[in-house]
Amino acid sequence: MRTWVAIIAVLIVLLLLNACAVMDINSMETAVPLKQGKVELSVYNGHCLDISSAVVIDESSNSSFASHDINKDAYTSLLSGVKANIGILPKLEFSGRAYYSGLGNGITLLGYSNTKTTKGYKAGLKFLCKSNKFLYLSLLPSVNIVNGKSHDRSYQQPDIYGSYDSYGLELQVLGSFAPIKQITFSGVCKFNRDYYSEVYNGVSYGTYAINHMGIRANLKLLLWVPFIIVDFGNEFVPVINGNNSTLTSVAIGGGLRI
Repeated sequence: MRTWVAIIAVLIVLLLLNACAVMDINSMETAVPLKQGKVELSVYNGHCLDISSAVVIDESSNSSFASHDINKDAYTSLLSGVKANIGILPKLEFSGRAYYSGLGNGITLLGYSNTKTTKGYKAGLKFLCKSNKFLYLSLLPSVNIVNGKSHDRSYQQPDIYGSYDSYGLELQVLGSFAPIKQITFSGVCKFNRDYYSEVYNGVSYGTYAINHMGIRANLKLLLWVPFIIVDFGNEFVPVINGNNSTLTSVAIGGGLRI
């Protein structure tokens, strides 16, 4: 047990070394609820939606700078996270996670640097709606909170600071097939509504209501106490004032069931 705890601790450190505001679009969930009193702790790494790319902001009349957002398509970034699931009742489970995304290239010889960091949180309750032998159907409503910051420094140009905030709701519809305890195949449909705002170069923008949805699949392997899970799928993002974008994302994680 101590060996596995040490491995998880090392993974947390390594994952947080990865390189705006990003939204975790990975499910990493199954429809099979944990038994009452059981706990799963895990770390994961994967793609995410850069939530600022879901809005194209035109040049503001009260700013001397043109819009920083010239890309009409949504795009992904990378994140690392820690996750906890707790069995509360026979058909009820708590699911929570915290994640981080960061990117920085330091100060170059020309005096240019660019740094971006995001912290995000998600918490919800999973309800088992129906089960029949090896099949399970669950609903997982959650709340999301995201906060990001950026700092751009260019040669002979004033520093530009940005702050990015988002809060919203998510609903996951989970279906799982678990032929044996150690293997679970899951399919997921998810729906999000997020309220996004930002302050860029001293100018406030928003609040924008962003709707996006996705379909995902994952495979979970339980090796007695440790487990691994691989999650992949597509996210459909109608960019405000931009293009409809379809993003492919993959995540992998591992943890302990205690």
